[in-house]
Amino acid sequence: MKIRQINLCTFFSIFCAGIFLVSLIPILYVSFYSHPLQDDFGFSSGVHNTVLNGGNFLDVMLSSLSQVKTSYFNWQGTFSAIFIFSLQPAAYSENLYFLTTFIMVFFSLFFNLFPY
Repeated sequence: MKIRQINLCTFFSIFCAGIFLVSLIPILYVSFYSHPLQDDFGFSSGVHNTVLNGGNFLDVMLSSLSQVKTSYFNWQGTFSAIFIFSLQPAAYSENLYFLTTFIMVFFSLFFNLFPY
């Protein structure tokens, strides 16, 4: 009887994981229709200009840190988030903005499955 409970538990776990993965399909599908808005442009404008002017990786990182510095002195305290906001895919091309959803879903899953 214990073997049956393990099999039922395994089946239920696989079933729930399958339902979860199927529920992600509409979110990922709709991401192709998303566009950057207001603060997406504001945070990433420095990085975008650096990329357009042919900046290398170091220049892009310095531009992102410059945005963090500006926010530190003028706005609020979510500095690590601002660093990541400034590196969002639309900073390189507006057509890549859909990748933001894929990246966020991936990291949400990854850090929930492997918290340490």
